[in-house]
Amino acid sequence: MYESSDYLLNEEFQSLQLTSSITQKPRVVFRIEETWRLWCKFLDDYSRFEEWLKTAELTAANPDSADVLYTSAKEELKKFEVSQQIFVSLMLK
Repeated sequence: MYESSDYLLNEEFQSLQLTSSITQKPRVVFRIEETWRLWCKFLDDYSRFEEWLKTAELTAANPDSADVLYTSAKEELKKFEVSQQIFVSLMLK
């Protein structure tokens, strides 16, 4: 009697394992797809940040400070402050 019940329990257990592995596959695929999507978003964000940083470095390396009017300097300061705010917001994401 024990042998047949053990056999049935073993078959049920194997059946549950098979069902469990089948239901887990879509979750694994979803996690892989989600990871890939996040990686692509990271690469896109990094690329945009890298371009912004290159532009900012060029601007900082070659300032137009000779013969600058006060109003022009004030406009440049506003541009810099906006750039700085964008940088900070990117760093917080």
